[in-house]
Amino acid sequence: MKKKLLIQVGIITSVFLAVLLIAVETVVYISSQNVYLGAKNDMIERDLKVMYSDLHEVGAITGFFEYFQNNRDKMKAGISQEEYDSYYDNLSNDQYLWYSSDKTDEYLELLDPIYLHIISDDYLYFIYTSMQRKSNQFGYDKFYILDIGQSSDGTAIIYGGKDDEAANVASEDYEKAYTEGYEKVRSRLGDSPIFPASVTTAAEKLRSGTPGDVQYEVVTGNDGVPYYAGYILISSKDEHRYALCVLYDWSEFRQRLNSGIIPSLLISALLIVIANILLMRFLYVRSIRPVTQIQKNVREYTDTKDSERIINELSKITAQNEFGELATDVSHLANEIERYTAEIAQLAREKEREAAELELATSIQFSVLPTTFPAFPERNEFDLFASMDPAKQVGGDFYNFFLIDDDHLALAIADVSGKGVPAALFMMSAKLLIENYASVCSTPAEILTKVNDHICTQNPDNMFVTVWLGILEISTGKLTCCNAGHEYPAIKKADGSFELFKDKHGIAVGSFPGYPYKNYELQLEKGDTIFVYTDGVPEATNAAEELFGTDRMTDALNADGTNRPEELLKTVRRYVDEFVGDAPQFDDLTMLAVKFLGTE
Repeated sequence: MKKKLLIQVGIITSVFLAVLLIAVETVVYISSQNVYLGAKNDMIERDLKVMYSDLHEVGAITGFFEYFQNNRDKMKAGISQEEYDSYYDNLSNDQYLWYSSDKTDEYLELLDPIYLHIISDDYLYFIYTSMQRKSNQFGYDKFYILDIGQSSDGTAIIYGGKDDEAANVASEDYEKAYTEGYEKVRSRLGDSPIFPASVTTAAEKLRSGTPGDVQYEVVTGNDGVPYYAGYILISSKDEHRYALCVLYDWSEFRQRLNSGIIPSLLISALLIVIANILLMRFLYVRSIRPVTQIQKNVREYTDTKDSERIINELSKITAQNEFGELATDVSHLANEIERYTAEIAQLAREKEREAAELELATSIQFSVLPTTFPAFPERNEFDLFASMDPAKQVGGDFYNFFLIDDDHLALAIADVSGKGVPAALFMMSAKLLIENYASVCSTPAEILTKVNDHICTQNPDNMFVTVWLGILEISTGKLTCCNAGHEYPAIKKADGSFELFKDKHGIAVGSFPGYPYKNYELQLEKGDTIFVYTDGVPEATNAAEELFGTDRMTDALNADGTNRPEELLKTVRRYVDEFVGDAPQFDDLTMLAVKFLGTE
């Protein structure tokens, strides 16, 4: 147990502290990054504004950019010496004003084409040298002037960076370096930038901006280097958009940031190990050791059941925490277990006695029911069969049949309220009363009236019983019946099928004294059958809590083709069992069927 709990707690605390460490370091990293970016953004915006101002020294800047883009091939090829010399012949004084800041872009369209080409070539290199000088001064790795218009391909007009050979105008051979610089700058017109500027988020925002707007983002160049990019919209005219972009190597700052994070992580990891060791020691002394002692004492108690010993041992645990309280609770539990054991033994003895009583009640219940079939082997005017399948508890259902005289057969089926021994005793009393009054009363209504009055005078528990009682005159087939709150009987004519006969009900026997029950008569012909039952049949319930119902009951009755009462009852019981399945039986299933065979 020591190892298990210590390992589990050690793993949990290590994971928790590691997650906490990562969260703290992440917050520190993000905070440092945001602080750096805030300062960097201010610096980049300041630098971009300076470079933006330099570019706008010439008022026709947008027109020059359009000329660069529309005449890439011509400008890359350069101008011949003959064309360069010939432009002086056509030069006018007005054309010297192209550089004036108050001139518009449209003014460029009035220039002589050769002159426009020459000054564009000069201006292209002028822009490059100016931006290259500023980029180096401000410490950027690269700069670009990009066409970011909606219909553009995101190409570069001018670009450069650290140690750019096109900027080598300070060499000893100035003319050669100047000429080579021109060639390299012209050759870059229309090149793709180091990243797809035409689809970047910043470029998308600037398309709807105004000149002077600034945007920032982190981009990864096709050289695999992450850059922090700052953009400023230089000019916008119609669909044309030109932006200046400066790039700062983002990996350099990230490396400096990571170099500070790694030592912090190592120190924090060391602190986690030390904290875990101290925590494990504390847990062992304050928690594990008391729990181990409690576990040992409990196991000894399991073997010896010596509550006095375990109480003495547990009193030695003096931890001032929940484990000390646990030791006290276990001591109380040992005392309670002994007390509960004695109570359980007493309850077991009482339960055995109750089981014996139920078994006796079941025996009594079955002993008073007629269970010998055929019941009247010497009589061939009728055939009858009855059955009762009790639920787990002793119920109050009963059936009865007996000859009042040679020509009258009494038929009864009843359901007593309640379960257990009281219901069984009440059932026996009701059965005997019906038999006794049948010998002195002529009709079922008179019998039930007498039984009801008798029960109501001696019914302290307010129990009641539903009864269907019929007296068959064997010689004629006339069946006189009375229903005291019981289920409807099902009747089948010899040439028909079973149907419920919805007779008029009286109240259950034992409800109110002096209640006048009423008779009704049925005429049975040869081959007619009557089926009576208790509510345990239609109210049989399956696992889905559906009731068997009277419709399924009549279907089961009509499914039997033997026309014999015994087989009829077996068929109904089989249908009920198939419907109920594995669901428990909650009520008694009691049935009685009589087939009238007539007299010769």
